[in-house]
Amino acid sequence: MIPAKELHDLAAFWTDSGDAFSLYFEPSVPSELSHREETILAKQRIQQAMENMHGVAAASRTLVRRAIDTIAEMDGNHGRSKVIFACARNNIWREYNLPGKFGVRVEVGPAFAIAPLITQQEHQPRYCVALVDREHARTIWLEAGEMKEQGDGFALAENIEKIRTTGARKSRHLERQKEEPVKRRFHHMSEQLLHSFERGNFQALLVGCREDLWPEIQDSLTPELKRILIGHFPVDPGLATFRDIQSRAERVIARRDRTELDHLMEKAAGGAASGGLGAVGLADVADALERNEVRVLLWPDPRTRFNQGASLCPECGHLDLEPAKSCTLCGSSMHRFARADEALVRKALASGVEIRALRHASPHPEAEIGAWLRFRADQNAPQALAS
Repeated sequence: MIPAKELHDLAAFWTDSGDAFSLYFEPSVPSELSHREETILAKQRIQQAMENMHGVAAASRTLVRRAIDTIAEMDGNHGRSKVIFACARNNIWREYNLPGKFGVRVEVGPAFAIAPLITQQEHQPRYCVALVDREHARTIWLEAGEMKEQGDGFALAENIEKIRTTGARKSRHLERQKEEPVKRRFHHMSEQLLHSFERGNFQALLVGCREDLWPEIQDSLTPELKRILIGHFPVDPGLATFRDIQSRAERVIARRDRTELDHLMEKAAGGAASGGLGAVGLADVADALERNEVRVLLWPDPRTRFNQGASLCPECGHLDLEPAKSCTLCGSSMHRFARADEALVRKALASGVEIRALRHASPHPEAEIGAWLRFRADQNAPQALAS
């Protein structure tokens, strides 16, 4: 993840010389052949960008060749994408290894191409994956596709006592006696997880356990933890590998995201059709952003390509899809972006609007950019909410 301040600095960068270089390279399946093919594709696109850099200083061409060498030296990159922002004239070289679905994209212009980065980096919560059995629990943070185990986990309070039984009469009583310590341990686990959540260590919870234990674990969770629980998955905490845990957890997250984001897009589309709290299509979404109506900006896909341009005032944030040399609101010089998405994400970022890319959403071949609104300026608040 790129720190917020650094992201804002990249978004604010502008050069009238038009030699800001942006490269996204997502490695394919980690096989030797596919890596060679993707590297060749990346080289071709970078070289095409170089051919379009007429009149650009030799230093910029040297910088682009450095990017080609960087890609050529990659060997799978541990599944992470290589993202480079550079400008020779301003002595800038920012290189990142990031999780995400970026494809291969190369651009040269007056600003860095940050739309793919923002649409994927925004709304990336840290998940706590709690792996629980009758004796111990392991806690793992999952954030932006990366996992990190927290210490050695924590013991669930008491040790389980071995209770021997010799007859059917006492079995029910002894079974209850044996299960009471287990319930106390699960409640102890719940308290520790709640304490960690209240300290801000994670924003969403998943539980991995054996299926027969899930009802008891679920009952032990506090109301606050149940609110942030997004699901559970069957696993043996003592035998599961990191890869297996991540795969199972990400399937739960993807399923939740599909449901949530499809619901948001339906609300946006329904609201747009009825004059309610929704906007669909570039023009309507840009108007809603300009009026500060947007609650959530919905991208149909983080790799969506916008062919239409847009202008953005760096001083007051005025957004206009039409070419404009000066801002109609404050008179400042406008920045013209060849792709409207670059202007829209900067506007959303500056306005504190939540950006959601439909990474896991059901496929919509003709899906357009959408927005779920906080209000509509042409309606009073009760009327808008009722719609």
